[in-house]
Amino acid sequence: MSTISETLAELGLSANPFAKDTPLDSLFPGGMRRASLDQLQLLSRESSDIIALIGADGSGKSTLADFYARRSERDQIVARTRASMLTSPSQLLQEMFKAFVLDFPPQASLGELKARLLAYFKAVQEKSRSVVLIVDDAHELGDEAFNLITKLALTDNPGNTFHLILVGQSALLDMLDYTCPQDKGQNQFTSVRLPEFSLDETRNYLRYRFNAVGFNEQDPARPLLFSNRQVEKIHKLSDGVPGQILSLIHI
Repeated sequence: MSTISETLAELGLSANPFAKDTPLDSLFPGGMRRASLDQLQLLSRESSDIIALIGADGSGKSTLADFYARRSERDQIVARTRASMLTSPSQLLQEMFKAFVLDFPPQASLGELKARLLAYFKAVQEKSRSVVLIVDDAHELGDEAFNLITKLALTDNPGNTFHLILVGQSALLDMLDYTCPQDKGQNQFTSVRLPEFSLDETRNYLRYRFNAVGFNEQDPARPLLFSNRQVEKIHKLSDGVPGQILSLIHI
């Protein structure tokens, strides 16, 4: 039986196209991914709303956030943290200090921590820059931590220097609807949802993964290694969710 490396060599591929850690130099444009990236970039500059990036498990939310961070401009400071296990305000603030590479004073009170963080935002604003925090798995935040971070983004945010992108499941929208204060009767958050792929998008995604590891370098018209029937089966079993597509295919 041939090994994985032998199979990849026979196909002329530099890496396994369906491994989760395969490096991707470009974002898959289908399934509204490219449009969603453009929307994130626009909202983080032009809007004071909290941005909620939502989608099913495996829909590519973290991948999209990666590309957002890669394409950030020099006048933006983009930091990232994960909400898992962040149940208290002090835990959240400690992670925010770490994300922004700030010295964390362990004996400081909650008020002192907030004051230091707001002073940092003010210093950034004075340099004509802005701060963006991406919080992965934001639906897992504890209630008090969630209240704090929404207040930091919507209330304690002079000059709209601090922008917040919350990444999570659809339950995140209910949390925001319940927690965020309204402004003139309008919600102060905007959702960006990553939809599942159509059948054609699934086929294009398979080719995109192959092409990312050198599949079409010699022949751009090289046919896909899956038949139409196989692609249809992959689409049906995965429900068009990219993470599920990767889990179905083994090379």
